[in-house]
Amino acid sequence: MNKYSILFMTLTLLLLTGCFITPKTYLFDANTNGENYIIPNIKKSEIKNIGDTILVQGVKYKSSKITINSSSNYNAPRGEYYLLYEYKPWNAGNKEIYNKVYRYSLLEFDYGIILTHENKLYTAFVNTYGTIYTQYLIKSSDYTIDNEYYIEKKDNLVKTLIYTGKSGDTIKFLYREYYSDLVRQAFDIELSYDLKDGNIISCKGAKIQVHDVTNTSIKYTVISGFN
Repeated sequence: MNKYSILFMTLTLLLLTGCFITPKTYLFDANTNGENYIIPNIKKSEIKNIGDTILVQGVKYKSSKITINSSSNYNAPRGEYYLLYEYKPWNAGNKEIYNKVYRYSLLEFDYGIILTHENKLYTAFVNTYGTIYTQYLIKSSDYTIDNEYYIEKKDNLVKTLIYTGKSGDTIKFLYREYYSDLVRQAFDIELSYDLKDGNIISCKGAKIQVHDVTNTSIKYTVISGFN
């Protein structure tokens, strides 16, 4: 059998199995605008224990997730699937229609599902070359879609303030900066404030009003977030 026969048989197999190679459009790239978030909300009173994060701030990106509630008759585990990328089907022509690929976990290689532009959901396997094998149609009663799901980018800088205790009139905190991909080392600063100087503390632009504090807990309100 010559190489042309092998190529023909391979292409035929791809068409018969519903497998095709498509260019990927990755979501949340460097040009995607995110939304700043602050937890807890500004001017909301909170009570936290020693060791708790009392303020966290970063950037989130609107995404989507699908939850499969039943795994019967499907080659896909029950649970949450997260939007990975979208692509234009090979037969779309000039139409601006896209299918969306979701993956089961944060693993690099995993089973996934495909939500087509016709809002039909299929189980699928996606390899590292972008080859997609469609498998089973999932009944609409067996899954739910959340299009208000938010994620953090891998290079997202997260700023936090952690309550670490009280000694006399001095309250102590740990300011921490880290990237959400956890590859780069976190940056920490230990801070202390004398309550005799007032009950409003400031750190990197953030302002917090302290209402009550003990060795084990703190009651406070966030006035403004970090710069």
